[in-house]
Amino acid sequence: MLLLLACITVVDDEDNPVVDDAAGAAEGDDPGECTDGADNDLDGDFDCDDTQCAASPDCTGSGNADTDSDSDSDTDTDTGDAPGDTGDDLGARLDEFASYELAYSFAWDFDDAYESYLEAYGLGDCVTTYAGSGVVYERVATRLTFIGPWAPSDTDCNENLVGVLWYDERRDSYASFTFSDDLSRLDDWVQHLDAGNHEPVEEPSANQQWYITEMAADFDLEAGTAHYTLDESITVDIIPVVITHTLDVSFAR
Repeated sequence: MLLLLACITVVDDEDNPVVDDAAGAAEGDDPGECTDGADNDLDGDFDCDDTQCAASPDCTGSGNADTDSDSDSDTDTDTGDAPGDTGDDLGARLDEFASYELAYSFAWDFDDAYESYLEAYGLGDCVTTYAGSGVVYERVATRLTFIGPWAPSDTDCNENLVGVLWYDERRDSYASFTFSDDLSRLDDWVQHLDAGNHEPVEEPSANQQWYITEMAADFDLEAGTAHYTLDESITVDIIPVVITHTLDVSFAR
């Protein structure tokens, strides 16, 4: 597209050619100009063929020259760089993590004004903690998936409240975690029975899945830890209740 635009003559209201201010600029004035495939100073020479790019690291083979097969101008070997990638394949750092441990609590806080209803239904304030752990199964971009056990580890809730969440008593399940492109945030956690079922679905508990998405929880890449908490107001029949979700996860190298 840049080459096509360079062939178009721009004129003013009196049909006089308009001089492009960029014609007075030097090739390589801005980062990436010596490898962008364009004649930025409009002198007929492109990129490293322009004498003003001769000393650029991109043209001398030193510094951050592009020697890989992807479409950016850095020396990394990834093929899907995000805008602003400076040469480090951050996603590859996720390969350092070999296992994970997770504690997830689901706390019910019922409105005390409905005490008679709570007694009739056998409901009351309680907390169930679920534990997950396992070893790495696969990494795709900034998603890590592990395989291992997932089940309640402690509860003072009745069976109906524990059963609101999906967990598998029969065999191991999968835990998928999706991070932001710069690995500064943990965005999504999905617990799922089938390996390929890592995308959130409607009615997760009925479909052997449980998840929290769009957390934007701070992720400490060096320590491999993240923490998240959220209060959610819902109604059970006519009884208002606040559910507190708390997630703590750690990844080990």
